[in-house]
Formats: sequence, C-alpha cells, structure tokens
Amino acid sequence: MTRHEQQREADLLERFPENPLITPASDDSIGTNINGPSVVRIPSFVQKPLAQYYMYFAHHSGQHIRLAYADQPRGPWQIYRPGVLPLSQLEAISGFYGHIASPDIYVNEEQNKIFMYFHALHHDRPDQCSGIAVSEDGLNFRLYHQQPINKFYMRLLPWKGLYFAISKNDNISGRLSVCKTPYGPFEKVCDLIPNMRHAAWLVAHDQPYLLYTVVGECPECISIVPLSLSVQPPYPCELGPSTIIARPHCGWEGLDYPLCPSRFGAQNDVNQLRDPFALQDNGQDYLYYAYAGENGIAGARLRAVL
Repeated sequence: MTRHEQQREADLLERFPENPLITPASDDSIGTNINGPSVVRIPSFVQKPLAQYYMYFAHHSGQHIRLAYADQPRGPWQIYRPGVLPLSQLEAISGFYGHIASPDIYVNEEQNKIFMYFHALHHDRPDQCSGIAVSEDGLNFRLYHQQPINKFYMRLLPWKGLYFAISKNDNISGRLSVCKTPYGPFEKVCDLIPNMRHAAWLVAHDQPYLLYTVVGECPECISIVPLSLSVQPPYPCELGPSTIIARPHCGWEGLDYPLCPSRFGAQNDVNQLRDPFALQDNGQDYLYYAYAGENGIAGARLRAVL
C-alpha cells in the first residue's frame, strides 16, 4: 500500500481499537470459520434483550446462524452460544437444506417484527438461494416463506416505497432485484459488478452506496460505489466511480500472508478483507467486515463516505 493509499484510507475510516471483535477464541461454539456480519440496534419493542446491539454472523458450512451481543457498536461482544435459526428447524418443514449462512436483518417497526434473510440450498433450486424468517425477539425465528425469495448473499435496501436487494448471481456478478414488499419474491433488475463476492448498502445524503469486494483481486479489498436507483419500471440503475476504502493493514487482518488473487469459497489465513456490512446508528456510520479471509470479524467508524 502506498503512502497516499494509507492516508486516503485513514481519511475515510478509523478502525476500532478493540479489534478484532470476534475470533475463534471468543467462544468455542463458533468454530474457526467466521464471516458475514450483520449488526442491528435492537428495537424498543423487544422486551429484555440480551444487549442493545446484536451481531448475526455465520460459518461457511453452518448449521445455525451465530449471534453476538454488546451494549456498544465497538463491543465488547459476547457470544450467544445456542445461536439462532437452526437448519434442522428449516429442514423439518421446507426444502431448505445443506447449510445456513449470510444473515441480513430487516426491522419492521409497524409490525413489531424482525426479519432475517439467510442463504441455504433448496431442493427446488439448482444453486444456493435466499429465504426469509421472522422473529419477535431477535432470538427465536420461524420460517416466513417455504420457498426461496431471491438469489443468495442477499442484502435489503428499503428505498422510496420499494425494496431493492443486492445479491450474488452465482459466481458471475452481483444482481440487483426489486419487490414491492420486503418479503419477496424479488424480480431481477440487472446484473452488476463482475465477480462480486458480498455487498452491503449504505445511504448518505439521500444517495445509496454499495460496499463490496471482488473475487480475484490481489489483495481482496472493500470498495464503495454510488448507485443511482429509479423507482419507475424497468428500474434503470447506474454505478458511479468506485473507491477502495479498506485493505488488509496489519498482520492479523492478513497483511503478512502471501499476496495472491483471491478465489471463491471459504478461506482462512489469507491476505483478504471480505463481507462488508454498514451499521448506521445515532448519526454515526460503522463498517464491519471479515478479516484474513474468514478468520474473524473487525470493525471501524466511517469518517466519511467519499
């Protein structure tokens, strides 16, 4: 990384001094493959929550969704050992099977419900796909739809009366889709960002942005790009110029591992950052991400978008 790149990154974000936030040493129940954070402030309708913030995350071959909780976005984060939404619960009543991962959370204040999007395999689909579950407390989820509602690695954006989603079009690209409700099924709008791995939404100054990483980069880094969205069919969209906002910057983040192009699938101990997620809370923007491939989860405060 050049000195200019270091300064640019420092201008955009400030890593938490508490990092790393989640590691295999956090609790022996979570395993050594840690990825896909989704952080939410627990809404006031939840009675007696474990803490003010929940972090849902995953194992690449998980049999349930992992959960940590904290009273501050920086932590300290405690592990909820039972986890949530066990795959066995879904297998008993639907066609979902194999593994469960990639949680994304949508809070519906009007209904006093918390919805989780997840990915798994399904007997009616040839590839991985997204499903939706619902909870009143953020701990006990039940399946909302028997059938898949979208492609996998889905993240939701409520936007001007519609619900857009970014997901993964197999190992080809990202896919933008839309629905009139948050519950699906979602319809394709367009494909974008070739070789995209995971993406997340951030809204600043009434402008949606995508945070994402690209498979094959050397090293894999977190980038941000503005995306113009139309709410009129056929929902034309346009990407602006992208900017790298985070690279591996120290040994535990992956900087000391060999520099080589990233690849699809689970990896640990590599020179990569993955799986960005943005929490917007109390006027602050926070970035969470998987480090060294999928060794654990770290966080930062975003100083500015661009």
